[in-house]
Amino acid sequence: MCPASWGDDNAWPAASLQGQIIVAGSGGLFLLDANGRATPHPDPKAKLAGIALAATPAALYVLEVDGQGSSSIARVTQSTVTPLWTDAHSWQSLAAGPDFLVLMRTDTNQVDAVTLSLEGKVIEQQRFMVKAAWGGMTQEAMPAQRTASTT
Repeated sequence: MCPASWGDDNAWPAASLQGQIIVAGSGGLFLLDANGRATPHPDPKAKLAGIALAATPAALYVLEVDGQGSSSIARVTQSTVTPLWTDAHSWQSLAAGPDFLVLMRTDTNQVDAVTLSLEGKVIEQQRFMVKAAWGGMTQEAMPAQRTASTT
């Protein structure tokens, strides 16, 4: 797969959804055919610049960070893009479990995680403070805050 086929110079995240390769390029989501040709995703909402993809058997999820530092998650099928969740903070990674999504971000001395349902509802938020002493190779992650949703 050559990034130039979807208009980029660098490699971007790609994942398979029911045998269809979907690439998150800087200009949006693209479908790759068996010959590696890229076509824009048919949904107009697919014009987002995704930085991470995570897949379940039924759908693909994309993490997008906009130029102002906010993030959003959308569910992607071969024909639709459905926005699910937005946040004012910049998240850095996305993973999928059988019935949940996990987003993470790091800062100088903390790691934040949020667990979402596949419908985009917050299940749990966690913050870990990280203490590292590289001379003695000591690393410690301590739960500092944990919030579970009651809804």
